[in-house]
Amino acid sequence: MAEQNALVKSEQNYIIKTLSSTIGALVGFAGIEHGIFETLQGNIGTNGFIIDAIGPAQELWSGAMEPAFSFIPNFLITGICSILIGIFVVFWACIFIQKKHGAVIMLILSILLFLVGGGSPPILLGIISAALATRINKPLTWSRTHLSNKTLAKGWPWLFILFVIVFIFIIIAAITGWPFLIFMDTSSFTNILGPIGYISDLILILAIISGFSREVNKSAS
Repeated sequence: MAEQNALVKSEQNYIIKTLSSTIGALVGFAGIEHGIFETLQGNIGTNGFIIDAIGPAQELWSGAMEPAFSFIPNFLITGICSILIGIFVVFWACIFIQKKHGAVIMLILSILLFLVGGGSPPILLGIISAALATRINKPLTWSRTHLSNKTLAKGWPWLFILFVIVFIFIIIAAITGWPFLIFMDTSSFTNILGPIGYISDLILILAIISGFSREVNKSAS
């Protein structure tokens, strides 16, 4: 029994760690990006808890916007906090996410980042990253029973790479309008941003399923 417990404690699921670390890093980078735009708006009041990280003077196209929540009533201060916490989230996700309290601290940092203007990624992707981190050093008993199909495993890592590309693409498109504004008007582009986001979420779910499937098949082999 002691040997079995030692094996469980020493087990590390590297694919799950990759998922958790990468998603966490994306959360941090999104927070940094929000913070940069917020600081560019200067030492002015936010006029409420719901803010737009991109101010009128920073817009690269007429529909540019990055809604966020911040309890700090000043764009400069909330932007600095978002940048600093975002940097720490990236650092934590890449280096310490697999530690004993890595998941809990990731969750706390994500909530803090959301509260200081880091946008919506911390409250959704941050929670996903923290949840995945709880399984990095744990036996994947449920997954071995339900996700051992090798067909599911074939989606790894391509689905996850696709998610990362789409996620970055959405941020670039929201900020710059590129490339959609080349062949459609602003209102049409704004209407398709939401559906693209939902597609991104679906890709992430499939990527996580394929990642767990690959992990358990790798362990079995």
